[in-house]
Amino acid sequence: MLLAMFIGAAALCVLLIGLAIKKENGRALFAALAVVALVPMVMLAMMTVNSSNDPAATVAGMVNALAAGEYEAANDYVDGTLGIGAEADFDRTMTNLVLGSLYVDCGEAQVDNFTAVVPAELTVLDTEAWLAALDEDTVAQLSNIVKERPIEQLFNAAGDAYLDGIADEAYSAALENMLTKGGDYLHTVSVNVTLKLSPFGWKVQLTEALQNALEGYALGDETVAVEDGALAQRLSARLNTAYGEITANLPLLHKAYEIPEDAVKAPKPQGVYGATFDMAEVQAVIDQAALLLDGQELAWNPDLNFWSEEPVRYYYDETILALTWKEIINGNMVTFGEVKFAHPSQLRRAVTGNRYDYGIDEYPTKMAQNVNAVLASAGDFYGFRDLGITVYQRKLYRHNPASVDTAYFTADGNMIFSKRGELMNRADAEQFIKDNDVLFAVAFGPVMVENGVPVHTSEYAIGEVNDRYSRAAIAQKDELHYMVMTVNFDGPCRKTCTLEQAVQYIADKNVQQAYTLDGGQTASVVLGGHLVNRPDWGEERTMSDIIYFASAIPEE
Repeated sequence: MLLAMFIGAAALCVLLIGLAIKKENGRALFAALAVVALVPMVMLAMMTVNSSNDPAATVAGMVNALAAGEYEAANDYVDGTLGIGAEADFDRTMTNLVLGSLYVDCGEAQVDNFTAVVPAELTVLDTEAWLAALDEDTVAQLSNIVKERPIEQLFNAAGDAYLDGIADEAYSAALENMLTKGGDYLHTVSVNVTLKLSPFGWKVQLTEALQNALEGYALGDETVAVEDGALAQRLSARLNTAYGEITANLPLLHKAYEIPEDAVKAPKPQGVYGATFDMAEVQAVIDQAALLLDGQELAWNPDLNFWSEEPVRYYYDETILALTWKEIINGNMVTFGEVKFAHPSQLRRAVTGNRYDYGIDEYPTKMAQNVNAVLASAGDFYGFRDLGITVYQRKLYRHNPASVDTAYFTADGNMIFSKRGELMNRADAEQFIKDNDVLFAVAFGPVMVENGVPVHTSEYAIGEVNDRYSRAAIAQKDELHYMVMTVNFDGPCRKTCTLEQAVQYIADKNVQQAYTLDGGQTASVVLGGHLVNRPDWGEERTMSDIIYFASAIPEE
């Protein structure tokens, strides 16, 4: 500054001297010398305008202006333009979010004549992490929409795509939410900022590395390929690209209703029951349930050896598909029920009188009607024995595990086992119930299939395992996908089977878990409150509980 003032004063003196000289040529000469002297004065004076000639202050000034949304002021620090001023046409959503979080910590500038390099630590939105979270939140918002609205306001007629506007609505809700959470996704990016000296002071050079850092990318990450000096357009394009990818790849979510755990009965089924000998009609119902099945394969197929005098029966609504049929296998009449449901709360247990007690009995069809069961099976004769481990409403009621296996049904809709002789200590049994989130358990057995492998049992305390006897079983085939089975005297079949044969019948349906229930006259398969199989002597037997599967659609 002093040097500039000195040169200016010298130039002024020269000019005054020249004006004092009478001769025309002399005045012209000295005027020219004055102009020459003024040029470096002006240049050096202008260099003092921008941040007192401090390159680090120039970098900080640019970043602070961007963080404050003063985009025109930020351009003044740049050699060229950021493409972010009022004249730029772009969506400011992503720009304001990313740049609004900027903070810089500058190191000491390294100056070499007219070039400077400032090491900078930029605190900025981690763009990739934030966009990934936007994707996750869009799915969460979509889940809320699906939960709150009826199915006809969500999916097309085929049930394989969302209606127009649903994806955009979920994305918009997620974007609005995520715009408030930028501070949760900050990270630090190191970059060397290059500056050049101009007549107007130090000017930041817009390198690819700097633009990457300003956009929140770690150095070396690929960015949207657009021309330099288009920071806002690059950020806008990144958000537009994310919008397209997120909305195009949203998962097709099930419509999930939930039955309260403490409900004494399920909602009344509002779907359609049917019975038919036409396999095309059954397949049409199955096709309608494609969203519910979610790619799982049914045990039912049109090529089974159906008993010709018994129709295939079915029920379907958006939360549950149930099928029953009778097959003749090795001369045995085998009744199957298969059910796929949408939420674990649809797998339930009902006890007579709604309380765990002895000496209270009811027909299974009546119990099924009382609780609005879609498909039901006989449960555990706890009123007549004191064997095994039984759980009701998460509470351990009976603990006598020495001689029989136990089947547990968990809050996530799965069936697990403990074997006879295990969990002999009551505290261990209670811990097992807690650790596995067990809702209820039944004790008859034995286990028939475990983890997809048939279990062979030659001796067992109950059930006459080696004699021909009417059999009953419950099995889990897949996630929220169960089967029930009975083998009875029925139609032309005048014999029943051993446990080993029953194991093979249920294992052949590719189930993952299967468990023996009490057979004989107790063996029951109930659909829509009506008995499907023929129990021994052709009449139901009263019992204490049922295991059942229900619709979850609220009655209102």
